[in-house]
Amino acid sequence: MKIKTDKYILKWIKLAGFILAGFILSYFLAFSNTIQLYKQSNENNSLIIEANELPFTIKKLERKVKENEEKKFKVSGLDSLTSRQKILDLFASASSEYTFSVKEVSPTYVSSQDSLNTELSVFTLEGNFFELLKTWHFIENQLYFGKINAGRFYVNEDFRLNIKKLNLILYVELLKNKKK
Repeated sequence: MKIKTDKYILKWIKLAGFILAGFILSYFLAFSNTIQLYKQSNENNSLIIEANELPFTIKKLERKVKENEEKKFKVSGLDSLTSRQKILDLFASASSEYTFSVKEVSPTYVSSQDSLNTELSVFTLEGNFFELLKTWHFIENQLYFGKINAGRFYVNEDFRLNIKKLNLILYVELLKNKKK
């Protein structure tokens, strides 16, 4: 009886082995290609959806760029005193959020070319690095009638008190129509 059960078990083991080998063989011959094509089809469908939405996305981005250009390079009708006062008001609103002090407000430099006057105002701020950087970002985003052309950090050292202070010089450019 033992010999019959051993043969019976051996047949079941062989059958299980053949079934397993059949599954493995069928996976590599048929199912792997099907799964790969299914994944590729999903990727292609997502690319098609993105391609269909692309004109709307491009128009939206073009509108944003145009708004930002108008915002940054808008020719101002304000006079020098009013524009400087508005910039100082921006510094005042920024000082409620960030810790810094305005150390110097230099005179405005004016240059003319064709029908435009370019005014360059220079402001010196003092504070710690992160607060000055946040202030720079705040002013740059809120300034709608000009733009910040450049900024320069430097350390000012007071030898009498042995204190080092970080300063930021902001160069604000305003474009204005020439008055006739």
